Amino acid sequence: MKKLIAIILVITFPFISGCKKKEIEPQLAELSVETKVERGSGNFVTMSGIAVSLKYDEERMLIQKFTDSQGKVHFKNLPPGHYFILAKYHDYGTDANFVGSYTNNPLILKKGDKKTISIILIEGL
Repeated sequence: MKKLIAIILVITFPFISGCKKKEIEPQLAELSVETKVERGSGNFVTMSGIAVSLKYDEERMLIQKFTDSQGKVHFKNLPPGHYFILAKYHDYGTDANFVGSYTNNPLILKKGDKKTISIILIEGL
């Protein structure tokens, strides 16, 4: 009986040890948006408080966040799909409005994507 168990282990061990755990493929995407505001000809500044909105498949607002002090905002756990991105800022000191959008609208995100895009906001749009 001991010989039979030893033979079975010798025969099955290479098959068992060769099996790898299947990695789980990520289902959601991540997006980072970098913004800059144009202040005069060729003068670009980064600032916090820029509202960055994502619309999913052009129909509904998915989420809106505000940029950090470096003009960046991060969106995580986004479902795959088509996204339209708009950035807005109102300067209360000068009463000027600045607007920008991602020029390659829609942005297509696939499962597991991690993308970074840039948006320039221009006054008066």
